[in-house]
Amino acid sequence: MSFSQKELSGMKNGIIRTVGATAAFAVLAFAGVATASADPAETRAPVSTSASAAAVPALPAGKIAFVSTVFGSYQPNNEWTTGLYVPKGWKDTKLSTDHHRYTGGKGHYSLRVNSWLDKPASQQTAAKRKIAALKGTKGLKIVSLTTGQVKQTTSVERPVHYYTTLTYTYVDAKGAKRLVMTRWVADWSGPKRLAEVELTAAGRPMDKAGLTSVLAVATQTLGRAG
Repeated sequence: MSFSQKELSGMKNGIIRTVGATAAFAVLAFAGVATASADPAETRAPVSTSASAAAVPALPAGKIAFVSTVFGSYQPNNEWTTGLYVPKGWKDTKLSTDHHRYTGGKGHYSLRVNSWLDKPASQQTAAKRKIAALKGTKGLKIVSLTTGQVKQTTSVERPVHYYTTLTYTYVDAKGAKRLVMTRWVADWSGPKRLAEVELTAAGRPMDKAGLTSVLAVATQTLGRAG
């Protein structure tokens, strides 16, 4: 397991704030310990309008406060609990027991967390499947497909998260350009890089710096107990 139920419970009191775009990998208060429409492209994310989008400032990378959240379920033969840090004040929408979306900026940006991918494929395969599913999406442009790893703050057993990130843009039903970053994270499988958890940060191109910070914090603080 990644970390204990007791540690997950301790997350509920934690609040952190980024101090810059790179601070997502900096000081995190975790478990009481200070440590270093139906848009298919976004999976039921809100559809923005150009007028309302213009009224909402860009998501600022250095001024985002984060709070811990815990959710989970009973899967066949497994009791799963997921914990991570998400932006403070963002609305939590339960898409399913292990699938939540957190929305801010009057619906213009969001973080979606799917912590139960049954029979996970390799991250490379997951990315290929996603790109294939996006075929025909209006204005689609694949920006990048990258891999990385980060020291995580929730586990001694599995101290590194390995991930693959697909970044793309498209035009939504209202004619607004959207930016999406979908990341597949391996926590239990480590360097085998299985797509065990899916994180998706979405917003406008102007929100890129903030969304990058949100995705980084979610990746580093993600943990599952089962």
